[in-house]
Amino acid sequence: MSKRGMHIMKSVFIVFALMAFLPLGGVFAQDDILNFNKADVEGLVANEDLELDEEIAIAIVAYRNKNGAFKKPADLLKVPGIDQDLIDDINPIMKDGDLVYDPDAEQPGMKAY
Repeated sequence: MSKRGMHIMKSVFIVFALMAFLPLGGVFAQDDILNFNKADVEGLVANEDLELDEEIAIAIVAYRNKNGAFKKPADLLKVPGIDQDLIDDINPIMKDGDLVYDPDAEQPGMKAY
């Protein structure tokens, strides 16, 4: 193999090795935090603390895709199938510009909005 080919292979190896250490925050929830603005249906359903059924998860993603990111906790009430009781259980909060479920949040959630 030529020097150029070896250099390319070495570069590709380094890139893949570095990727193994990158945080996957956009894909996986960190510290049990669930981002309603980024989670897919599987991510919403997989969160055992919330116990969202697939129908509600599909509605959340469909609403977000049609209307854009949630800007405040009350926006979840616009999603078909979500009522005030579910909102009280979820107690969504704004964190870094995103609507999230954070079981460890000290913020009052929707009650503050």
